[in-house]
Amino acid sequence: MTGLTYRASGVDPTRADMALALVRERIARTKTPEVIGDIGAFGGLFASPGADRVLVATTDGVGTKLDLARLLDRHEVVGTDLVHHCINDAMAMGAYEAVKQLGLAIPQDVAIVGFDNHELIAGQLSPPLTTMELPHYAMGQWAVQYLFQHQETVPMPPTQHTIPCRLIERSSV
Repeated sequence: MTGLTYRASGVDPTRADMALALVRERIARTKTPEVIGDIGAFGGLFASPGADRVLVATTDGVGTKLDLARLLDRHEVVGTDLVHHCINDAMAMGAYEAVKQLGLAIPQDVAIVGFDNHELIAGQLSPPLTTMELPHYAMGQWAVQYLFQHQETVPMPPTQHTIPCRLIERSSV
């Protein structure tokens, strides 16, 4: 993957580290005994009270969504989909960590399936993660077409649209 870096894609890791440094102390003050691990990876781990389970959460930034909102001059929906980013390959990465901390083995004791087919995560985990490949281009194309078709409608009507996904079978099941 020569040339594939955060910096090449427009993300400045130094600025991201500086931003995290500004809030690290505030985040640390929210830590409770149920929090597993520290600030870092793509997911946060939380011991579920009263159960032998670990909750994993992650989120995604809104940078691209803001660019599209500026382009269309439509800002009312930015951020409404962040909850959907709490269940993807990054979350599965956190689950791997939690499963290993519990002394369990993947897939012998616990099977894990993610979605997104994020190669930098799914293909590098041990064992490699079984995941659903999301057709990002087709999803984006449909969304932009929908936005243009309804650009005069405020608020936009809710809708549901299905785009088929492909299962990438690896060793985590």
